[in-house]
Amino acid sequence: PRDAMLYVFASVDDEGVYHSPIPSISARFGTMVSGLTTGRLLIGQGGIDSMKIGVTTAIRYACQRPQFGDKIIMDYLTHQQRLFPVLATTYALHIAMGALKDIVERRNSADAKTIHIVSSGLKAAATWSKVKALQDCRECCGGFGFSSANKIGVYATDTNIDTTFEGDNTVMMQQVARGLLDDKAALAAGPPSPSGLDVGPGGAELPPLAALLSFRERALTVRVGGAMAAAGGA
Repeated sequence: PRDAMLYVFASVDDEGVYHSPIPSISARFGTMVSGLTTGRLLIGQGGIDSMKIGVTTAIRYACQRPQFGDKIIMDYLTHQQRLFPVLATTYALHIAMGALKDIVERRNSADAKTIHIVSSGLKAAATWSKVKALQDCRECCGGFGFSSANKIGVYATDTNIDTTFEGDNTVMMQQVARGLLDDKAALAAGPPSPSGLDVGPGGAELPPLAALLSFRERALTVRVGGAMAAAGGA
């Protein structure tokens, strides 16, 4: 029955007309998903913190553990290739989470959709990355990686559930894809022009790298949108 609809933020009257005390669609959306957003923020932050602990322990261990004489294992290229990407990913996720928290703290109702999309994607990225990162850190510590003292195994087992907790990560990424595909204007504009994306001889700089990532996102979105439109018309 209509009086059992649990309509805290919306209702339907006897004539079938929809009503809500929150007139703005974006504000209403933000109110409805705010509880989920908080959970995803906490889980994503927990995943990042676990990575910080794991990679710090693994790198410190690698810088002290000698192998075949006095050479520490961090001097081996294979060891660096396993731990440095984890370190870089941890920094990137930490910065991304800080940016998301800044948006949340603004408390602007117009940001509701952005917060929902970014928190969904970041929760998935952080927890998926954490699973692989902690496994790499554990292996890079050898038998010591199983010691409860370093916490790597503890976090790896106790937080593995985070990939499905507060939303399965695959579904979270579908939320991100849907948010991008909802930008009809961007899809109608077609593939972006790859201009101003050159990286100077001095190496990678943040503005060109950000532009490259933005270009890749828009190009992939247009490609997927085109494929979906073609499939729908077939």
